[in-house]
Amino acid sequence: LVISYANPIDLSERNQFGLKLWAPKAGTLLLKIEGGSSPKEVPVQVTELNKWVEYSVDFSDQVGKGHTRLVMFFNAGVNGEPGDIYYIDDIKLAARKGIVLEDFQGGVHLGWQALNQDDVLHGTFSGPTANSSPNSVNNSTEVGCYSKGASPFSTLQGISLNNFDLSVYSQFNVDVLSPAGSDGAVVRMQLSSPTEGNKEVEAKITTSGQWETLSFDFSPFSAITDFGEVRLIFDPGTTAQNESWCIDNLTQTLTTVDPCVDVVPNTQIIDDFECQRNYDNIFYGASDLKVVNNSQITTENGSLKVGEYADPAGAGTEFAGIGFQLPAPPDLSLANQLEVQVYSPFDNVPFLFKLQSGDNVEVFDTLPEKNKWHTFSIDFSGAEGTAATQLVIFFNVLSPTGGGTYLVDNIRWRRAGYNGCVADQESANSTLNNFAYFNNNPYDGQTLEVADNPMPAGINTSSKAIKYVQSGSAPIFSGAFAQLDANVDFKGTKQIKTKVLMDHIGTFTMKVEEFGNPFPPVEITVPNTKMNEWEELTFDFSAVADDAKYSRLTVLVDLGSTGGGTDVVTYFDDIVIGEG
Repeated sequence: LVISYANPIDLSERNQFGLKLWAPKAGTLLLKIEGGSSPKEVPVQVTELNKWVEYSVDFSDQVGKGHTRLVMFFNAGVNGEPGDIYYIDDIKLAARKGIVLEDFQGGVHLGWQALNQDDVLHGTFSGPTANSSPNSVNNSTEVGCYSKGASPFSTLQGISLNNFDLSVYSQFNVDVLSPAGSDGAVVRMQLSSPTEGNKEVEAKITTSGQWETLSFDFSPFSAITDFGEVRLIFDPGTTAQNESWCIDNLTQTLTTVDPCVDVVPNTQIIDDFECQRNYDNIFYGASDLKVVNNSQITTENGSLKVGEYADPAGAGTEFAGIGFQLPAPPDLSLANQLEVQVYSPFDNVPFLFKLQSGDNVEVFDTLPEKNKWHTFSIDFSGAEGTAATQLVIFFNVLSPTGGGTYLVDNIRWRRAGYNGCVADQESANSTLNNFAYFNNNPYDGQTLEVADNPMPAGINTSSKAIKYVQSGSAPIFSGAFAQLDANVDFKGTKQIKTKVLMDHIGTFTMKVEEFGNPFPPVEITVPNTKMNEWEELTFDFSAVADDAKYSRLTVLVDLGSTGGGTDVVTYFDDIVIGEG
């Protein structure tokens, strides 16, 4: 069957030649383009019979070659027989939906190997190899399989001869055959750039022991043009030498992943320009604000998306800014510090932060330094009980010159710094219920229980306390940490106190730290002196620098000792920072 064109076929955008076919017998569908400088034909195997099946081939490499005919051969190479009837429909040239980077059919297209060819740490790869478990997701005959090495971060590396172009197709997809019983395991994909380093996205296994397609959205990094490697880390952090994972059909497509699926709204966050856009009714300045990729990722702000605000210039723009309509007056009883991050093109820029529409409360502040992220912390504690339902941020306030492009991010309410009795577990505002175990298998990642006080007597008669279980198989460095909603604020008295209840003589460690270690972590270990009785321990943090900021509190029991085969339970309560 031949389709002839009067003029050369325009393949600049629509270069995927396809059709739907109802075939009575297996064989070869040969699709051909000709009439130009050199014809091209692509054989497609027909294996599904007596049903409609869609087939497509890629003619993108034939752009500009002057072809004028599309040809279809049914059961090519075999003489036809009476009664052979083929039905066809929806013959079309379509735009490409994506890019196939690797399908292992008849060979490999990327250079697959253990990271840096270190087979001991990073395992071994084989491919193409037979597909041992074909299913409806992936019925390819050939795939690639990887056996993990000795490293808990065993890495499979795929090297491309050409850099990946993310300008249009910024989502990477790969079919994965995981080991049985690995539901919930993370697969981490990294793209490696010699100038920008590694950028990574994670997805989780949902159907272990069978093929499934995982998708990774790299659109925040679409401006990077020298990604030349793709890396895969299966179940990172877990040592499983020789564990087998198989992959297939690595593609680039348009973005389909919703990164905000299953994200629980945090109503303290007004707008982070990512998944916590909880008050996106912008009644003022909306046309001057848009969401963009964060071009200034730093330790101070690692967000992938931020707001870009184009400040209007000229007379009448002295009070230009952005205004958020709140559904109700904010509860400022505890979270009364407005935090906003801004990246400014100018030094010494005046800002005005205002609650209005009900009550008017104004706070002026100045952004001191250009070309770096500055975090405003605006005290609205005096506005507790306000009836205001609008929040407005004025950039370069009272300046008629204005102008410039600002980045803005992480607009949210926070509590003031942690000082005094911050955790007695007696009310919602004085409970730390987010301590999570680390390096304490099998409890890793689980949240510590706020439990009944097993011994309400002596210096601690309160009804609740935090229960810490040290695993019988715990290594020498195991504990739990709580990510705080604000920084630790010693207010000049650099100490922490807590009451502990231990059934043995050992040690209790308190540690302050910050994710990414912009300030050195400080940990203090104190021995207990009483068994089966509450006692208060004091931890001297005088070594903390005056300008250090810590928002993570960590506890460790019997630091330096391993588990003794039986779980050991310790309770702690009444955490006091500074005086109190």
